[in-house]
Order: sequence, then C-alpha cells, then structure tokens
Amino acid sequence: MTELRAKTDRQLQTIIRRRLEGGLALARRSAYDEAHDALAEVRRLLPVVNLVPDTERRLLNLRLEQLARLLAAEDDWYMAATG
Repeated sequence: MTELRAKTDRQLQTIIRRRLEGGLALARRSAYDEAHDALAEVRRLLPVVNLVPDTERRLLNLRLEQLARLLAAEDDWYMAATG
C-alpha cells in the first residue's frame, strides 16, 4: 500500500508541475481564464500530495506563488482599467 501511495504522489507531482508550467505559459500569453483554472487546480491538488521532498515542495510553492502574483497583477490592472 505504501508503494502505491508513493507512486500516486509522484504522478500528482508531475500533474501539478505540468499545470503550473502550463498556467504560467498561459498567463504570459494573456490566456488569463485558463491560467486561473490551472491555479485553482494546483491549489486543490497540492495539499493532497503527501510524500514530496522538501526541496520539491518549496519549488512547487514558489511556482504557485509566481503564477498567483502574475494573475493578481493582471486582475489589478484590469480593475484599474475598467474602473
């Protein structure tokens, strides 16, 4: 059972990493709705992963914060522009 959980965690890490990178790429291309979807998905999945090395978790959290900041800046700009 432990091996199955470890395999599932590795698969989730891969999904999370790909969604984060995809979300960042979408945000850079101004596809903000899809980038917000990626951010929401990662925020749901990240707490579920148990067996993540500390360095990997820090990297994932750093990328998550980067995506969140990009989208927050865009949201702020949009609100200011549409006032």
